[in-house]
Amino acid sequence: MFLHTNRLVKVKDGRVWPEVELLSAWNAHPIPKWPPRMPPCGPVSVEGGDPTQIGDAWVPVQIHVNPGLVGQWARQCTREYRPYPGEILCKKYKIEHAVGAGHFTRAYLATDLETNTKVCIKRHGGLTVELMTDLLTISRRVESVDPEGQCFSRLIEAFFDMVGYTVETLFEGRNCMEICRSNPLHFKDLKNLRTVAVGCLRGLSLLCDAGVVHCDMKADNFMWTKGTDGSTVVRLVDFGCSRLDSRLENGRNWAFAEGGAGHIGKWAPEMMLRLPITDKADVWGQAVALLELYSGRNMWNEEEDTVEYMLAQALGLVNQKAGLPEKLLRRSPLDIRQLYTPSPAYFPVQRMGVAPHVRFKELRPATWGLSCILGDETKWDKTKSLGRCRWLGSRR
Repeated sequence: MFLHTNRLVKVKDGRVWPEVELLSAWNAHPIPKWPPRMPPCGPVSVEGGDPTQIGDAWVPVQIHVNPGLVGQWARQCTREYRPYPGEILCKKYKIEHAVGAGHFTRAYLATDLETNTKVCIKRHGGLTVELMTDLLTISRRVESVDPEGQCFSRLIEAFFDMVGYTVETLFEGRNCMEICRSNPLHFKDLKNLRTVAVGCLRGLSLLCDAGVVHCDMKADNFMWTKGTDGSTVVRLVDFGCSRLDSRLENGRNWAFAEGGAGHIGKWAPEMMLRLPITDKADVWGQAVALLELYSGRNMWNEEEDTVEYMLAQALGLVNQKAGLPEKLLRRSPLDIRQLYTPSPAYFPVQRMGVAPHVRFKELRPATWGLSCILGDETKWDKTKSLGRCRWLGSRR
């Protein structure tokens, strides 16, 4: 049975394994040297965490104190519809109107009354001091590789007014997902798709130098803007899910400890397996986003689309007919015996039922390679063939 025709790659149901049979098959054909030895989780050191000598800093964060507002209920009753158009935040940012919303943030166009410039203010839901610190840290790293703010928006200020807010420089334009929805043929033009690819890769190259992994490479975060010379430039925005490259983590594996980061529809297989994450994960996310813009379909469509469905589609895209490579599974700290089928082919399984009647449904892609998106591979022109080679080469 084929499910969800709007998926980037159709997924079909395979064999259903009773729990005892699945575990017995794994016991009969284990993967040598699994599970892996977990390295010690050392603390952050100044030398190891800051190889480019950015330097630490103390950053002021203002908090609005209202004498009449004390307690969670008072805050809940007061903050629900804020900020509203015309409201002035932090004594200098006048809200104009809302410009977008995500799962955890709402963005507003505002005017800085001190400089008479337009800025973007983001209202964050559930922003703790720890998460605010992460945003400020990522911002310092990004600023070190883009000091003029040509490629990325600059985090100007952060403050709390019942909830957390950040203030960023404004790039005027539209996100690529919005463009695709309003004009589905826009990214069928490979010239436009190439503009997105080049702009994103330029940004990812700088993030690599900064030791930052974006972790949320979806089309909503690709801004179609104008450069200083009037040409179209695509820029990466929204670093709310960003983390450090695992090579700076001194043996720590945040993907395993934190359960991954970013939208699961753009997760690389490494993230699904909870392996240490590097800049290659962002290249994967960008490639998936480009395929989605071209086809108008998505890997993730609804809450029922679990990681297992994402992985089945990923295996189809890369034409991996034997399932996941054994060398990747060997490195995974997860209990792979309840997540994948056993040798000789390692495909994801979805857990069904409750004890003592647990079963596991095997999931496989219904198509292999990129022909389900780009058409018959024998009829590809030079542009499509070269794009596929560059994607595979960048992932190695």
